[in-house]
Amino acid sequence: QTYELWRSFTGALAHFELLHLGFNMMSLYSLGLALEQNYNDTTGYTSIAFWLYNVSLIPLTTMILMAIIWIRIQYKSKSGNSTAQQLSALRDTSTVGYSGVLFAWMVVVSLEQPQTCPIPFLPNLCFTTYSFWKGHFKFNVGPIVQLFFCQFIMPRVSFMGHLAGILAGFALHWNFLPLEIVQPCILVPLLFGVHLWKVRHLVPVPPSSPIVQIVQQINSTNDTTDQEDEEAAPLVPSSPARATASRRQQHPINTNITGRRAMPTSSSTQRTRDVGLHRYLLHCRGGMLLTTLIGLWTFETLWLGSLLWSQILCSAFFMAGVSSHQRFLNLTTCASSPSSRGTPAEISYERQRLGTLWRGYIISSVLLLLTDSMTLGGWWSVFRGLGTSSCPLWMATGALVVRMVVHMISICLVCKNMADNSEIYAAGAGIFNNVFSYTVLDNGRIVGNAIRKSNTNIPNGGRVPFEGRGNILGST
Repeated sequence: QTYELWRSFTGALAHFELLHLGFNMMSLYSLGLALEQNYNDTTGYTSIAFWLYNVSLIPLTTMILMAIIWIRIQYKSKSGNSTAQQLSALRDTSTVGYSGVLFAWMVVVSLEQPQTCPIPFLPNLCFTTYSFWKGHFKFNVGPIVQLFFCQFIMPRVSFMGHLAGILAGFALHWNFLPLEIVQPCILVPLLFGVHLWKVRHLVPVPPSSPIVQIVQQINSTNDTTDQEDEEAAPLVPSSPARATASRRQQHPINTNITGRRAMPTSSSTQRTRDVGLHRYLLHCRGGMLLTTLIGLWTFETLWLGSLLWSQILCSAFFMAGVSSHQRFLNLTTCASSPSSRGTPAEISYERQRLGTLWRGYIISSVLLLLTDSMTLGGWWSVFRGLGTSSCPLWMATGALVVRMVVHMISICLVCKNMADNSEIYAAGAGIFNNVFSYTVLDNGRIVGNAIRKSNTNIPNGGRVPFEGRGNILGST
């Protein structure tokens, strides 16, 4: 389907049957053991690096497969020897299974050995590994022989999918794909950002008018509305039943989110929440910029590393999302008059852009936090070696902790904004909901609500955390 980029991952993880899955997992286990046995300072395939490469090789092999198919389509179209039906069938090429990544690791293992015997029942049929350019490039024909052998005994296997894995394996071993550049926290957001830029044209976000004056107008209107609501509503109802009925009458339930019941809100309260949340997002944007600038100075000796580039990519997604949210407010909440509101098509398009950018940020930041958590020990040892430079150890460690906190708070506020705009549970969210719903989105939405509710209007005009009008316990 169109724009379903996640199929590059699900296609590699899906298998036809348990036997298919079992053979691939056994192959992955044996290849991982071989890489660990041949580990040295040059190759550097540790367990964490092996895992990160496995995740990155899934989209890399998919990209190489798409490039091979595109070249074949262009060649057949120019030659004029293929019908439209044959070209259409070539465009609909699909693969299932993890074999492409396994063939990539097979190439790496074969190039780490002096010779390779690719056919199991022909132990004497071995091929020598050759070195070129002072050992920087190695080549062994064994994986290519195994590719044709597998195609001969199993005609249904994907020849182009396995060939894409072989090409990725050579590029990996020749150091064309260094881990600092192609690890998931960099590769995934980079590819997604290029897709939004070149294919869907959702970025860059067009500039929008400032909302400061309209925010002041909304605040002055809401102060009067909130005062009237406080005077109209009794502080101590005569009975729980009458209190529940009165609350239902004053604040009808808002069920914009599919399958979820939102909190009862009025139009003025919703406008205040939207604008207030935007202020929090602006604060987080400042934190993102500050964290990025600290990274430019703190990680100066690692400016080509994943620490800095992952932060830059996450910040780019977040800033684009904040710009889209400001544009969305100008079209809806912060419109000074009904005539200045955007058309339904403009509002729908901006909501789609906002939801897509927020999903991109959540994916990027989750990958960043996971990578930092797994590699924190390695970065600690690196920074200890940099302790005598302009960046002491405590400052480098503090920079990592600060950026983790900034991203965690930003994720919670983004989940809150997506829930308010019905983007978390939107029908077009695809597999995003299934992966992040119970792990990130629901928990982030709860924390985001707590952050926003910590500033609640009370009768005296002040703002005190956890005070103000609440709900009767047990009411629906």
